[in-house]
Amino acid sequence: MLFATYTVTNTNDSGAGSLRQAMLDANRWSDVDTIKFSVGWGNQTIMPSSKLPWVVNPVIIDATSQPGYSGKPLIQINGSWAGAGADGIRVDAGGSTIKGLIINNFSGSGLFLYNKGYNTVQNCWIGLDQSGNWMAGNKGHGILVQSSYNTIGGWNTWDRNVISGNINAGIFLYGNLAQYNQISNNYIGTDASGSWSVGNSNGIHANGASNNRIGQQGRNVISGNKQDGVLCNSWGSTGNWIQNSYIGTNASGTGAVGNGMYGVEISQPNNLVGGVGGGAGNLVSGNNLSGVVLFTASATGNKIQCNKIGTDYSGTKALGNKTRGIEITNGATYNTVGGGTTRGLNIISGNAAGGIGIYSQSAFNWIQNNYIGLSVNPWVAIPNGWNTGVILTDNPGPNTIITTWGWKTLAGNAPIVPNDKIGGVLP
Repeated sequence: MLFATYTVTNTNDSGAGSLRQAMLDANRWSDVDTIKFSVGWGNQTIMPSSKLPWVVNPVIIDATSQPGYSGKPLIQINGSWAGAGADGIRVDAGGSTIKGLIINNFSGSGLFLYNKGYNTVQNCWIGLDQSGNWMAGNKGHGILVQSSYNTIGGWNTWDRNVISGNINAGIFLYGNLAQYNQISNNYIGTDASGSWSVGNSNGIHANGASNNRIGQQGRNVISGNKQDGVLCNSWGSTGNWIQNSYIGTNASGTGAVGNGMYGVEISQPNNLVGGVGGGAGNLVSGNNLSGVVLFTASATGNKIQCNKIGTDYSGTKALGNKTRGIEITNGATYNTVGGGTTRGLNIISGNAAGGIGIYSQSAFNWIQNNYIGLSVNPWVAIPNGWNTGVILTDNPGPNTIITTWGWKTLAGNAPIVPNDKIGGVLP
């Protein structure tokens, strides 16, 4: 049967008109079939009594077809009865689309994108209840990704997923199969309005995953998570770009919805936070520890550019991280904050315990062309706490700090560099 459409017409767990039967039917054919929904009107709940079939042939599961749909997902798949280790929907086929579902309360992950990649996930709520306000978390991850070239979200706000309340990561990019994924225009760790915390453990966790693009196509809000907003760790997490996202704030960038630890934590090489392209910079503010941390000797060659770290979206008001704006520590080397020209300028201001801290054998890092303790208007101060712009301590090694007074290398237990001597301000 070529390009068939199967319609879910009831909430039964099996038999004609059920989601399970539609998935079994779609799995029989190698073409891209479509599963649509016409289950009465408005909100409906399907509760599988065992694991749903894996998607083994490409399919479009489109719950935006449910009568009454007007932008908010209406079809809930509640995994409370599905048994141990059950994922909500596991896609092995690749080339599939999942749209307009609420997926919650599974003992595994809400979605598992495995093997062939090129899948699209849009307008789903994963880990929330039907109101979009309260936690109904999956016990694994919100979305577990072990494949490449997937799109989670998209170019438009109506593509937005809300991925919140899950026991582990909101999105877990796992291993060397998880490459070149696009994650854009999502709320990760907040309610559906982007206003308050409904946290995952980490928001996005790249564990051995490379070359993923976070926020490149549209702004994510990655806030309210219990640990980090974005975590890049384990060997192989390199070449990831974290861009155009609000990390630790509400969706308007005006108030704190802090992640419980760091906004961004990186312990691997050659990742990018922000970037010099138009709109690439992030807002990293309101987090319970520091905004961005580069941690351990394997954190080398990373760049932090064009971000606002510790202010609101406008760069004119303090919305500080509760410790430092940026930390470079435990042997992190050859990283760049800012750049050789003002095109990479970060605003690092309003943070509670100083702008930048460099510690513990973290040598040969370059801090260039930033506003530290200043507004977007360089004649207006937004001081960091402790009256500290940059502090080097605990035997940091030689690092280069460039100010408008030229360059100087600060080695060993160098003195504190005060706020009023950092940034593009004339003396």
